Amino acid sequence: TYSDLARGVYVAMSGYARLIYDPDRIFALWDDELEAWFGQGPLDPRLSLLRVDVDHAEYWDEHSSGVIRLLALAHAALLREPPLPATEHRRLSLRHGNGSAPSPA
Repeated sequence: TYSDLARGVYVAMSGYARLIYDPDRIFALWDDELEAWFGQGPLDPRLSLLRVDVDHAEYWDEHSSGVIRLLALAHAALLREPPLPATEHRRLSLRHGNGSAPSPA
C-alpha cells in the first residue's frame, strides 16, 4: 500500500511474495545509504531481496482540487444532473494463467 496525501494518490497491491538471495541483483541495486542498516555493505548476511509478483492492483487519484469539486457540484445542481466523480479509480488483475502462484525464478 502506498499513499501520497498531498497529491491525493493511493495505491494498493496484492500478490505472491518471497525472499530471494541474488548477489548480482543485490550489487546492482545497492545504494551507499543502505549501509546505515546493513553495515557490511552488499555482502551483509542479513540482506535479502523481496520479490513480489502482483496479482491485483488498485489505485485512486483524487486529482481535482476542492474548488474544482465545488464548481462541479454547483454545475450539476444547476443542471439537475448527478455530478461527475471527482476521483479516478481503477482496478487491474494480473492473475497467472492457471490461478496459481508463479514458479520460482
